[in-house]
Amino acid sequence: MVKRPWWKKLLRTRGPKVVHTANGKDAKGRNLTVQGFDFRHSLRKGLRRARLVVGVLVIIAGIGYAAIPSLRSAVDSRFDNTKGKVLTLVHPTYVPIHAVKVAANMAVAGHPGRLAVDEFTNTYWLAPWNGTKQPTLTLTFAHKVTLKEMIFYSGVDANYLAYGRPAVLHLVFSNGASDTLTPDDTDKPQTLPIKGATNITSVEFQVLSIYQGNSGSNVAITEIELFALQL
Repeated sequence: MVKRPWWKKLLRTRGPKVVHTANGKDAKGRNLTVQGFDFRHSLRKGLRRARLVVGVLVIIAGIGYAAIPSLRSAVDSRFDNTKGKVLTLVHPTYVPIHAVKVAANMAVAGHPGRLAVDEFTNTYWLAPWNGTKQPTLTLTFAHKVTLKEMIFYSGVDANYLAYGRPAVLHLVFSNGASDTLTPDDTDKPQTLPIKGATNITSVEFQVLSIYQGNSGSNVAITEIELFALQL
């Protein structure tokens, strides 16, 4: 029998001390004969398998994309559609929208409601104002649109203070929703956002209150330019 050199005994590292009991358990009652479940080891093993499966699928998809023209065309088309939708959300494009029908519930002779949407700033819609029956202007479109904003020209450009100007505009949409706008009292064009006008075929403008003019009690709107989301 060969004895270990004495100097090797000095280099021996001791592991954790385990005290066996008569029933096969340690001092803390843990079973020494059954190996415990190693969660970390199982997790690492599962991740390795998942990476392997994903890698194989990516390789197969790449081969299919390169070798099958119809698949490549379908993937490119889906990518372009998705890209277009993302760009629309991030950088939406608005286009002018024009009414095919214009109806006002009241107007002063020579200044009908259609003049508020004729794209000229030297004409205007002029309506009586008495606070009990609000002037309304209804615009109908040729197809469903989603309105997002409008450029509003208040009053009369040539003599701005002569007539009243809308202070509160209530918009009622054909989809049942509505929005309330409060234009500034300015002779400059102003851009106003529109909310709730999704997939509508018509909008009704109700003049709820006005900035008072210097002559008479009429209210004037020079121009309303509407812009819809480009689909």
